Order: sequence, then C-alpha cells, then structure tokens
Amino acid sequence: MKHAFDGSRGDTASCPGEWRAGWKVLGAAMLCYICSTMPLTVLGALVKPLSAEFGWSRAAITSAFLITAVGTLFLAPIVGHLVDRIGPRRVALFGLPVMALGPIAISMAGPSLWTWYACWAIHAFCQAWAGNVIWANVVIGRFDRHRGMALAVLLSAHALTYGALPAFTVFTVAELGWRWVYYLLAAFVLLIAWPIAWRFIYGVNDGDRGQPASASDVESRFVATPSGALGDVLKQPQFWQIATAFALAALVIAGLFVHFQVVLIDRGMTAMQAAGVAVVLGPASLIGRLGTGLVLDRFTSNRVAAIALILPGVSYLILLLGGDWLFGAYLSGFFLGLAGAAESDLMAYLVSRYFGQHMFGKVYGFLLGLYAIGYGIGPILAGNVFDRIGSYEPIFIVLAVAALTGSLLILALGPPREQKV
Repeated sequence: MKHAFDGSRGDTASCPGEWRAGWKVLGAAMLCYICSTMPLTVLGALVKPLSAEFGWSRAAITSAFLITAVGTLFLAPIVGHLVDRIGPRRVALFGLPVMALGPIAISMAGPSLWTWYACWAIHAFCQAWAGNVIWANVVIGRFDRHRGMALAVLLSAHALTYGALPAFTVFTVAELGWRWVYYLLAAFVLLIAWPIAWRFIYGVNDGDRGQPASASDVESRFVATPSGALGDVLKQPQFWQIATAFALAALVIAGLFVHFQVVLIDRGMTAMQAAGVAVVLGPASLIGRLGTGLVLDRFTSNRVAAIALILPGVSYLILLLGGDWLFGAYLSGFFLGLAGAAESDLMAYLVSRYFGQHMFGKVYGFLLGLYAIGYGIGPILAGNVFDRIGSYEPIFIVLAVAALTGSLLILALGPPREQKV
C-alpha cells in the first residue's frame, strides 16, 4: 500500500472530520502563537515613546528583532528536539510561563541602552520555549489532508493582531506608560493563554487526546530518516536546499519589508501617501496565507513553494523598473505581502512532508533559526548599502537574484516521495 506524502492532487482520502475534531486545538494553538509574537508586534508603536524618554536611536530600539532572531537560531532546535521526545503539550505548559518572563524583563529596561539589549536577550531566551515549533507541531499532528490550510489559519493569527495591538499600545502608553504594555502582555500569557493550553493543547504523542483526527496513524504518511537523528537529516541534500532557499527568502522579504515605505518616500511620495500604499500589505498577507494553504492541499507542494519564493523578486523588479509609479507601488506591495505571509507556512509544510512529524521539531527548529537570522540581517544589509552609496538599487538587484535562486532550489527538490507501508 502507498500513501502520497504530498497530501495533494487528491492522492489521500478526503477527511472532513479533521476540522470538526481539530478546530479547538487549532484555535488554542493560534492564541498561543499570538502570545509569542506580541512583544515584537507592539514595538513599532513604542519606538517614539522610548526614543523620547531615553534618547535611544531607532536602529538601537529595533535591534530587538535581530536579538530575538539570534535566540531563535540557537534555541529553536533544542526546543524542537524536546517536542519530538516528550510531545508538544509538556513543552508548551512549561514554556508559556517561561515566556511570560520575557515581557516582564523588557519592562525593566532603561535608562542605559545596554539594559535594553540585555532585557531583549532575556526575552529571546524565554520566547523560544513557547515558539512556533510547538504550535506548528500540534497542528500538523491533527491535520493531514487539510494541513496546508490548517497551517495557514494558524499563522494568519499574527496578521489579526496588526490593527488591535498597536491601538492597545498607544492607549496603554497614554494612560499608564510604556512599561505597562509589557506587564499586560505577560498577564495575558499567564491568565488566558496558559489555561487554554492546559485544556486544549495535545499533540499526536500526548496520549489519547492527541490522536490525529484524519487517520489512525498520520506518521505512516511521512518519509522517515534511517535513524531519526538530526545528523542523518543534515546529510540529505534536500535539507540544505530547503535551508538555503528559505534563508535567502527571509533575507529578501525583510530587506524590502522594513524599508518599503522609506523607498516610496525616496521616490517622491509623502509619508502619508507611503503609509496608504503600505496598507495593501495587510490584505495581501491574509490572501497569501489562506491562498497558499488552499493550493498546498491541492497541488504539488514544491511547485507552490517555488512560485511563492519568487514573488518578492517580482516586487523588487517592479520598484527597479518604475513605470506607472503609483500603480507599481501598490502592485509591488501586494506581491510583497503575498510572499511574506506564505513563506513561514510553506517551510513548516515542506518539513512535515519531506522529513516527517517524528523529526519535525528538530528540523523545523533548526530551519526556523536560520530563517530568523536571514530576517534579522536583511534590513540591516539593505540599510547599510543605502548609507554607503545613497541608493537601494544595487542591493535590490542582488536580492531579486537571491529570490530567483531560492525558487529554483525548491523547484529542484521534486515532489515529496512516496513510502511503502
């Protein structure tokens, strides 16, 4: 008997019961995933208050992104290994209270800039213990036929906070001060997220309540490595193709995402006009996430990923070629939003299909760290090039080529193999 590992093109039996049995777990995972992203999501609204109070530069304040990325690089593989060994539930119930210490630490920063760096280093350590490697593991164990869409729904939760959290931050700063933003985030994790995780978060190896909804043994649909060791995975060319492709993708996406509005202003737009164009990133992100999940469940996954990874390169080319500038700006932002939303979904999905759930935590954690580093370096690289030569054009050309390279690496993977069982 053969199972199709791609979960697409109708090769596996349709499992409508997946959503009925798994929606509560998915909802709980979404809430917990939001908690892991909140400290960085609110940071944009805190740049001016922090700069005004302490005199810190914007570059120094936003270095929090890179510090968090470094923490993810070193700790996500360790957390992933624990998830593979003892299941996501026990790691999650331990990790959420630990993660709550991160916002508390951030609230103690100042007035020295070095305290800001140190507090974010503490947060980076704490946040890794309740990061996406846990929540994605829970979801892929519950969903097989509809895994692409389930992952898309999970990761779209972050986009839902874009409007609410900045408004919450501005209100809290005005009424209570910026430190209370992080006090309240910590309270949310402990008083709301942790009890919900206790009630609903179960992985496939967390006992009877963790049994997958779609099949008696979802693991049989995976390609297993010979010994289940990360060392065996590291010897596989497929691993390094995926790792290189998504590290490049992170570099490309972040390099433009952070500088997008500045580029538009440099081209002659007012700050308000640039902000208006940037609004398209939100709807495009939601379309990209849900659309990617939909097509992943129906078409060959590496081809879908190859198309998604080339989209930010298209954004760069539109900006380089110019033309009808207003239309081009909106179009560039739309492609950027589509790609930026799709990539984290795609990486989790490809890992689950090429390496299996028994290896998911280790492999995804390792790749997530590399992706985070690329995301942290991209904005710095683009900014340094502009500071040196007064133009983004050379780095935009390089990053467009990088997008094409990543796309070709994923295309060369071929579809996930089939396994006889």
